Amino acid sequence: MHMKHIKLHSSSLKTNIRSMIVNELGDKEELFEKNITYHNHFVTIYVYEEYFFRINSTLSVTVIVEQGENGLIVDLISSGAKIGLGDLTYGAEKAALKPLVEKLVEFGFEIDE
Repeated sequence: MHMKHIKLHSSSLKTNIRSMIVNELGDKEELFEKNITYHNHFVTIYVYEEYFFRINSTLSVTVIVEQGENGLIVDLISSGAKIGLGDLTYGAEKAALKPLVEKLVEFGFEIDE
């Protein structure tokens, strides 16, 4: 399985990340959302899946947003999007995360290395 993972953080708790995710990934019917609270942290998990005709494969994007005392942490994970015996991806897993990363950086998030 091909997977791409990017982690970002922001000290701001006021970012409306949900609307940005919905705008970038798809409408409410295509987007799974689950909210969890533990140890004074609020976690939201978003899962989006889409079939791409040009690569004849499905791409999944998972976004995990953790809100704690020190701000927000966002994990972006894309997986799937491979085709054939050589597991060609045509860069789809990276391309799926690019608009999300750009928007989050625009909102003030920093990419963790």
